[in-house]
Amino acid sequence: MTLEQIVPVPYQIQRRAWECAWDICCTSDQRANRDALLLAIRAYNGPVERITWAQAGALLRLHRELWPRRVA
Repeated sequence: MTLEQIVPVPYQIQRRAWECAWDICCTSDQRANRDALLLAIRAYNGPVERITWAQAGALLRLHRELWPRRVA
């Protein structure tokens, strides 16, 4: 049993994580490393509803490290 089966990821969190992925994918100043870009591309190319807790946490954390501002 996965965490998503016990506690589904709220759509608002998935959407914010997807927006973080979009920001990370669109960086042209090479802030993100290769692994971070792969995670962001994988999340951005899929439907918002398929973002898991682990992906959401990683994307939100990475976005906060790259841009120390809150996601709107």
